[in-house]
Amino acid sequence: MSIHKNANRIKAIERFFQNLYRSLSGILKVLILSKFKITLPKPKGENCIVLGNGPSLKNTFVDYEEILKKTPLVCVNNFATSPEFKEFKPCYYVILDPGFFILKQRPDVIATFNELKNNTNWAVDLFVPYLYRRDPDVEYFQQADSFVKVYFYNYTIAKGFDFLAFKLFSKNLAMPQFYNVLGASVFLAVNMGYKKIWITGADHGWFEEIYVNEDNSLCRKDLHFYDKGEQSLTPIIDPVSGKTQKAGDFFQALHRIFDSYYLLDKYSASRKCKIYNASGFSYIDAFERKKIEL
Repeated sequence: MSIHKNANRIKAIERFFQNLYRSLSGILKVLILSKFKITLPKPKGENCIVLGNGPSLKNTFVDYEEILKKTPLVCVNNFATSPEFKEFKPCYYVILDPGFFILKQRPDVIATFNELKNNTNWAVDLFVPYLYRRDPDVEYFQQADSFVKVYFYNYTIAKGFDFLAFKLFSKNLAMPQFYNVLGASVFLAVNMGYKKIWITGADHGWFEEIYVNEDNSLCRKDLHFYDKGEQSLTPIIDPVSGKTQKAGDFFQALHRIFDSYYLLDKYSASRKCKIYNASGFSYIDAFERKKIEL
């Protein structure tokens, strides 16, 4: 028994110093990278609905059409290129993917910004990382007479002791490490002051159809509710390095995505906010599963 007790003590000491290092590192990153006095819009009620772009969102539009049309909606990434963007008129739009700011010639990036610039005739709050404040498309919305208003957020990663990380989160100085825009969208909804956040279209089944081709490239079908026709397997490219992602890195990123949701659930509870997963299909187990009830 003494051996096990000593082993547990050693692990506890290791966790303490690991959390101490991560906390100090997070504070340093905030001091160097974050913009202070970030402001977010005030909530438009108690509830909001986050629209992930997974295939199951198709059924959500049918099952909850009336609720969606009268509830503040948060959409993400390429949602503007879908017919549902104009039909349901989300009031919040969140972008996290570096590709939207680094890979400016990507067709989906061009199409998304064109829709926001030319075909949006209702008020939309666009959230982008402060890091990309000098992006030409972001500057366009800040300077033009547009229905789109830009809000910045600090995608500065803070880890370590929860009480300290949560303090930085609540001040909009830092965030958990999200590898997916869905997590960032929910986090922003929490910090805006929403008390009930309903997640839809969060399938997260990326690992269902992956394949290593003859060139040793990891490929997958990137499935969304707005896809037309059968999607082909394409190499998974890292948007920052431009290189094909390795299988180990891919599965490690998946672990971090799901792990970030557990932390997000704890943080939301500290803010007296409840997150529900109302997706028709989802691999996320961090949030209570529940149909939308407003």
